[in-house]
Amino acid sequence: MKIAVIGAGIVGTAAAFELAKRAGNEVVLYDKERRVGTHQSGHNSGVVHAGLYYTPGSQKARFCRESIPLLKDFCLEHGIGYNEIGKLIVAQSEKDEAGLREIHSKALKNGVSSVQWLSVDELREVEPNVRGRAALLSPETSIVNYQKVAQVLAEEFVSAGGELNLGHDVVSAESTPNGAIVKTANSEREFDRVIVAAGLHTDRIASRSGASKYPIVVPFFGSYYLLNEEDSTLVSHAIYPVPDPNFPFLGVHITPREDGRFMLGPSAYLSLAREGYKSTNVSAQDIGSMLGATGFWKMGVRNLTQAVRLLPEAFGHSSLLRGAQGLVPKITGEGISALERGVRAQAVNRDGTLEDDFVLEREGNVTFLRNGPSPGATSAFRLARELSDIATK
Repeated sequence: MKIAVIGAGIVGTAAAFELAKRAGNEVVLYDKERRVGTHQSGHNSGVVHAGLYYTPGSQKARFCRESIPLLKDFCLEHGIGYNEIGKLIVAQSEKDEAGLREIHSKALKNGVSSVQWLSVDELREVEPNVRGRAALLSPETSIVNYQKVAQVLAEEFVSAGGELNLGHDVVSAESTPNGAIVKTANSEREFDRVIVAAGLHTDRIASRSGASKYPIVVPFFGSYYLLNEEDSTLVSHAIYPVPDPNFPFLGVHITPREDGRFMLGPSAYLSLAREGYKSTNVSAQDIGSMLGATGFWKMGVRNLTQAVRLLPEAFGHSSLLRGAQGLVPKITGEGISALERGVRAQAVNRDGTLEDDFVLEREGNVTFLRNGPSPGATSAFRLARELSDIATK
């Protein structure tokens, strides 16, 4: 079977490798960039999520848990760093504590048996510089370089006989009675099946391919800031607040990097460009796409209060730093430096609701990953199997 995969992020490379390993497949992987994992896979906090937050029974919960051992084994096999740093979710108020108990319940239902409830005294023993009234400790939460994972997946894909076409901007993937046609700016090619895992641009490819316009992609950026070396010694785990359950974002957190330094971020704010990794990145096309979509305006009305509350955080690190100091008061923030932003492709429905789970949709002979937010990178190996199974049925 001749199969094309569009998008060489971690999910696309994992899907291409999965298909190439299956006997009888001839697989081609496309990406418009010259490097693998350039966008969401290369602009994230590198956290391997343990599956604490997600609705029991959801694809997020199942795929995250099932993918972790696959990801870990792949990293160990190929010499990619996999640091089981652990995470603390810290409650600072009575309301937070109620939310924390709900997360604890979900985690246990999702099979995260390693999660531990910490009292205020136990929290102080584990992390003396963290302030809170209770916490959840997740020993399984880890750190990995997802772009490196995607790059090695692409190498393994080529070694398995796959064809890697970087620098090929796919315009559409149209289903036909006997297969599908992939069109780039200057070529056309026929396949039996196509998988589109193009992240920030999946909705546009879907729309040009005759699939539904919705859900549309609305980009949200998160700012990352690097702490100085002294501040980076104050904690030894990733430190998270209890998130607002009304929004699919985890709030400002303190996370380690591969080099041992810690960073702040991200929260989530509307981005003026789908590839807006710098504050100066503004795209008239991307702004126009949002303003011309009914779902965007309905989303704005639904979330206006939250948007106003978060507005100060979008214009510098002061608000982010205050949030971090609420968790770790000894953080000075001296010499804090900005890193490149991350941009998340959030799927928004026609009625303005945000898609919370993965959305895999098959239209004829073309299968789209319409929503693959966090823990999409953690779940990449399991998502790859699911996409491959759907596409080849």
